[in-house]
Amino acid sequence: MIAINCVTRTPFVAAFVLGLVASGQVMAQTSLSKVETAAREHRLNVEIKPLPTILTALGQAQAGSLGLAAEAFVSPHYAAYIGGEYVDVRLSKDMVQRATDSYRNAIVPSKVLGYYIHPGVRYYTEPLASSWYAEGGVGYTARKEQYRYRDSFVKSQVQSILPNVGGGYRWLFDRFLVRLGASAVGNSLVSRSEVPVEDTAEAREGQKKVRDVNRVPVMAAVDLGLGYTF
Repeated sequence: MIAINCVTRTPFVAAFVLGLVASGQVMAQTSLSKVETAAREHRLNVEIKPLPTILTALGQAQAGSLGLAAEAFVSPHYAAYIGGEYVDVRLSKDMVQRATDSYRNAIVPSKVLGYYIHPGVRYYTEPLASSWYAEGGVGYTARKEQYRYRDSFVKSQVQSILPNVGGGYRWLFDRFLVRLGASAVGNSLVSRSEVPVEDTAEAREGQKKVRDVNRVPVMAAVDLGLGYTF
């Protein structure tokens, strides 16, 4: 009753208050519209992952390696993604020998063949501009490897579920993007085997070292992506 009397007696004040309310609504709608526009304009990203290819080149592999990823915004700040890498790295005999000579008590991977698939969700602070992001997901890997330990070789096979959390920064240059991130990856083994090529004391020692590597509970991963946004 008091508010009605006040507004009735002071029409100028009432108009001013109503103007502020209307302006606030317009500003809120404009802000929301910008975020929605950002999500629509960047609703799909595709990326190549050059690190597997770089590893292949360094290892002088006889077959190629490739990494690809796709990402789609499901809300203004959240995006679902899926990535995958196929790795076929076969180090040259010279590189393996040099590494073995330099690190006599270490195991040296001479062959790696496998794949890694990892879906998840990312949160972006700025969907339209260069932005920090956080991510989480669950991946799966299956791979075959051969390690050299001194003068012996050990063959390994691993299948593992890999929950992961991480983050990084995405640079956006008009429609092109560069992503650099890092993550902590859990290692939940589904199956594993380590088999020495020869039954010697040295090979069995190498087998134990490979087993310890396969059982590592948490690993660190680096992500580099070059992409285009639609």
